[in-house]
Amino acid sequence: MNVSEFNYNLPEELSNNIEKLSSKEINNEIQQLMEQGKLEEALKLTQKHPNDPVIQSQKGNIYIILGEYKEVKRIGKRFKDDEIIQSQKVNAHITLGEYEEAIEIGEKFKDNEIIQEQMKEVYLKHLRKTIYETNEYSVEDLEKEIRQLQETEKIDDFKRNFN
Repeated sequence: MNVSEFNYNLPEELSNNIEKLSSKEINNEIQQLMEQGKLEEALKLTQKHPNDPVIQSQKGNIYIILGEYKEVKRIGKRFKDDEIIQSQKVNAHITLGEYEEAIEIGEKFKDNEIIQEQMKEVYLKHLRKTIYETNEYSVEDLEKEIRQLQETEKIDDFKRNFN
C-alpha cells in the first residue's frame, strides 16, 4: 500500500483537540488507532509532531507494518541518537539485506541490548550471504559459526571469529 493513497480524515473531535494533547496522549491515541487497523489515521497524527521521537517511532512502526522500509530509514536519519528508532532502522536494513548499514548502527549502540540482539541476526544473515556469494566457507564452518552465535552472549566474540 502506498502512503499517498491514504485518505487522511481524522474524526472532527480528535482533529479539533490535537494541538492540546500531550505527547503521551497522542502516542496512546496512535496506538489505539493502530490496534483498530486505522493506519492512515494514526499516520496523520504522527505527521502533526515531526520532531517528537516517541511519536516518530510510532510512525516507524506504521511504516514497518506497511512494508515501507525506505520511510523507516528516512526517519532513522533524522533521529540518529534515538535507540528505538535506530532499532527500527536495523530491522529495515535486515529486511532489505543491507547488513553493512545495520552493523554500523550496532557499532554505535554497543550498550543497547535490543540492538545487540539484532546484531546476532545481522551477522548470521551476513555470514550466509557471504557463503552463498563467495563459497569461501564450508558447511562445517557455517554450522560452527551458527552454533557459536546461538551460544554466545557477547556479539563481540562472534564478530572476532567472523572476521
